[in-house]
Amino acid sequence: MITMRRREQGQVNPALLIILIICLITGVWVWKRLSLETQDYLVDQAVPMTAIGLVCALLLFIPIRMLRRR
Repeated sequence: MITMRRREQGQVNPALLIILIICLITGVWVWKRLSLETQDYLVDQAVPMTAIGLVCALLLFIPIRMLRRR
């Protein structure tokens, strides 16, 4: 007999929420302590490269997922 688990919509895991808030606070704390040159480098170079990488990954993932469904 196979039983399926129901996914309850709208329920938030409290531990996950706390971890997300801690990561956000830590990120702001680290950002404020970086030198201006490092902040400029991250905004000018690293963020656009990360965005390009994510777009490329999505462009590869979509056709692969479509092929797997067939």
